[in-house]
Amino acid sequence: LKIARAGTPTRTCSAACRCTTRTEIMRVAIPLAVCVVGDPSSATSTINAVVVKLRNMLKTSESEGDTERQLYAKFKCYCDTNTQQKEGAISAAGRLISETKAETATLRAENSKLSVEKADMENKLDDAQTALKQATNMRAKENKSYLGEKSYIEASISSLENAIQVLSEVGGDQTAAAAADNTGYMAADATSQAKAFLKSTGGSLVSVGVQVKRALAAAAPVLPAAERKLVTSFIAAPGGDYSAASGEIVGILKNMHDTFKENLANTEEAERRSAANFAEFSSLKSTEISTLQEGIANRETAMGDKAGSVQTNMQTVAQTKSDKADDEDFLRDLTQQCADKKVQFDERNKIRGEEAAAISQAIAILNGDEAFDTFAAASEGGVFLQEISEHGAEAQLQALRKSLSVSVRNLARSQGSVRLAKIAVLLSTSATPFDRVLSEIEKVITRIEKEGEQDIEKRDLCVDERAHNNEAIATATASITDLNRQKGLLETDIASLQSVIDDTNEDINSFRSSIKDETDARRNAYREYNREMKTLVTTTKIVDKAIITLKKFYEWLARRDGPHTYGTDAGSPSTCTANKDAGGGNYKRMPDASREELEDACSDDPKCSGFFKFSSSNGGWLKSVVAPQAEWYDADGTLCVKVYTPTTLLQTKEDPAPPATFDHEFEGQKGAGASVIAILEGLKSETNQEAEAETQQEEIDQADFEQFMTDITSDKQRAQEQVADAESMQANKKQQLADVTEDLANTRSAKGDAEKYLADIKPDCDFMMDNIAGRAAARADEIAGLETAVSKIKGSPAFKNARTREDHEAEGECVLKCFKICDEAAVTASQCFQSALGKPLSERQPDGYAPCEACRRKITVAGYCTGEGAGSPGCP
Repeated sequence: LKIARAGTPTRTCSAACRCTTRTEIMRVAIPLAVCVVGDPSSATSTINAVVVKLRNMLKTSESEGDTERQLYAKFKCYCDTNTQQKEGAISAAGRLISETKAETATLRAENSKLSVEKADMENKLDDAQTALKQATNMRAKENKSYLGEKSYIEASISSLENAIQVLSEVGGDQTAAAAADNTGYMAADATSQAKAFLKSTGGSLVSVGVQVKRALAAAAPVLPAAERKLVTSFIAAPGGDYSAASGEIVGILKNMHDTFKENLANTEEAERRSAANFAEFSSLKSTEISTLQEGIANRETAMGDKAGSVQTNMQTVAQTKSDKADDEDFLRDLTQQCADKKVQFDERNKIRGEEAAAISQAIAILNGDEAFDTFAAASEGGVFLQEISEHGAEAQLQALRKSLSVSVRNLARSQGSVRLAKIAVLLSTSATPFDRVLSEIEKVITRIEKEGEQDIEKRDLCVDERAHNNEAIATATASITDLNRQKGLLETDIASLQSVIDDTNEDINSFRSSIKDETDARRNAYREYNREMKTLVTTTKIVDKAIITLKKFYEWLARRDGPHTYGTDAGSPSTCTANKDAGGGNYKRMPDASREELEDACSDDPKCSGFFKFSSSNGGWLKSVVAPQAEWYDADGTLCVKVYTPTTLLQTKEDPAPPATFDHEFEGQKGAGASVIAILEGLKSETNQEAEAETQQEEIDQADFEQFMTDITSDKQRAQEQVADAESMQANKKQQLADVTEDLANTRSAKGDAEKYLADIKPDCDFMMDNIAGRAAARADEIAGLETAVSKIKGSPAFKNARTREDHEAEGECVLKCFKICDEAAVTASQCFQSALGKPLSERQPDGYAPCEACRRKITVAGYCTGEGAGSPGCP
């Protein structure tokens, strides 16, 4: 290879000759004539210009990299922000859909409950009205019976009083004695005075007898059978002789008179009580009927309101699902776009890094000592460089370096190996001796093999540690479960025993006084409960009225001008269902209305949820509530359901929105109203919860009181024995609980340590388990590539020549004595080197060769052979 320089600074390359760069020269493996450089400083200036250009390229690349990093940072921010926003929106939409569906299900369940309650109230109303009617009829019969019985008793009393009076007036109680005397007088030879007296009173007695018979005949029917027979016999006595039984008869009549008086008083008292009971029953039933009628009306209103809320919720769910689907589509596209952009950015960074490395390496080559010396020499004089064959060997060596550098660099890129890249740089740098390259390769291979051994050790360690700790965790988990179960049982037993001890001791210590104390406390608590419940019920009614008023207005306002059709359900075509009806919900009958008139009336009334049109004639019913389709039944007519058309809330981006004016529909204080309703509903919920809690507590307190009163009378005798047994058992359980608690704490600590250890090693172990095969393959490729490079280096003539030259240079003038070829040829040292090029190192003389060793020690061969080298090869 010839390189020449001219003596004048003004010449340049001729047209017939092309200037060739150093890189191109290094690729040439055979002698090649190169153009003469005219200007002594042009080589240096040109290289300096190239270095400046390369540095500018490096700066430009760095600047472009900074710009792209800023652009990607903005894009990444866009990805992160929109991903977060859309994920939040999707999550919120999912929650809203679930909550709205749950609310809709609740509303429907409440509507079903209201429907059942309404039907139950209607049945109760019918029962109450029937009961009141029956009670009224029964009361009328009772009063009629009372009047008849009263009349009968009063007539009987009158008859008895008349009979008693008649007998009393004629001296019925003395009639027996008088009659006996008179009879005696009449039978005997009475004196003329007695006969005269009888004659003077005879007419009067006859008249009295008639009266007595009449009075007794009137009273006889009310007498008992035996006494009636006696009175009848008394009346039938001939001749009006009443002396035998008149006294007994008067006594019977007086007794009967007193009995009838008492019966009359009892009958009147019974009538008074019956009338009072009927009045009270009638008042209660009237109040019940009024309450039921009000409850039915309230439930019909509530059912209509809830049906409207269901319609609104269905529209909300449909709209939210649409928005969620749009957000999911956007997020899916955004995720793919962001991932693609990251791959693109990473690839550009990788390529830019490789470009920067290549530029930096080129700058290092052009600024290296070898280049500096070369270009400086080119500027010093007008001489030709010596043409020697070792320059051709150097070109071969550089070609080998470049070939191996490219091969190793490609392998480094494919494997992502920094250490191979370092070897590639060493190979590409001509100033690096091959011995150092080989040494570094050996070190890298050793490190790679050591890394493989470490990977296997790590993998085995991960497998063993995971198996051991997972087994320990499983054992600990089972132990914790069992210990928790034991602990729960022990705590339950201890609590139960403590309750027994406390209750029993309380029974023993305060048996007599506690009854009064508990009774007073229970009475006071019940009064307080009634007062609290009255307040809570009043509060709930007030809040309910306010909520109903506000909801009714704002839901009416929302539905007032809402677009709608008439179909069978939401989303159905605008057709009605023939020969079907839905029970309940009828609130307005329009006898002569056509379907169009019914539809217009329903459209004008926000309360209306649909209508039923008679088939046989005009007319129909407006409905505040339409039952679910599953509950429809066959009917002679057509059922139409008002179906609101969902309105979209999506914003469009095509045109800017016009400024807001007051042309929109009246909104009123919807926002504030909704806030107030929410507050009121929260207050209502809290009030209901408080009432429920109060009721539950009252029930618990009452149950505890009743149980206490029962136990205190039945368990007193066994209380002391139970306390002693319970305390002994409790002490034993507490000791067991302490032992179990300590074991549980230790087991949990051990489990936590194992779980933490597994969590700590998880990233490294996961990486190792997932990548050990790939890492092993990559290491095998690295070692194979490096061994190939070593083989090529050691097997190349250039390397052998370089090693031979090093050996020759190391021997100096003794080279003629230390190498066989030189010694045999008996040539000069320079010729010896030229003849040794490409020859194997085995051409060296054997170790201890006397002429070589004597030359190295600068003594004669004879002196070496007679001294320390006696018997060495080459000694005479």
